[in-house]
Amino acid sequence: MSRALLLLAVLLLPSPAPAPPAIDLAHASWTRNGVAPLAAPAVAGEPAAAELAFDAPGVRWACEFGTEAAQTRRLTLDWRGAPDGLLFEVVLDGVRLSPPRDGWRPSPRALRSDLGSVWLGRGAHLLEFVAREQPAEGGARLAVAALELGEP
Repeated sequence: MSRALLLLAVLLLPSPAPAPPAIDLAHASWTRNGVAPLAAPAVAGEPAAAELAFDAPGVRWACEFGTEAAQTRRLTLDWRGAPDGLLFEVVLDGVRLSPPRDGWRPSPRALRSDLGSVWLGRGAHLLEFVAREQPAEGGARLAVAALELGEP
């Protein structure tokens, strides 16, 4: 009898929610200022992240991703910045995403930033990272790992 109750209790427990879909930015196809770079961004770290190099204000790195269904999603960015910092904006389909600030002062540690909820139509979307200030001498890097498409 107790085994039957235990089995029933296990069956009635809510199953854990599946992980939200995530876009693998480390292995995405990137463009720099609208043109494919001579070499793809380096991939390093754990979790793996594409290292986007910025040597001037206005430099724009972009990649595309697709969605199968139209719906509202809460976007979370997994990323790491360079220790020297640089102000960045994140743009989705031509619209700047508005976290509490226009950009971040990067640090070498892994970060997760909530980019807010957005409506994603079915099909292709363009995700861009734009430098908004002059980088330090030698340039700055932003390492992007994943864009999570969670429930709103």
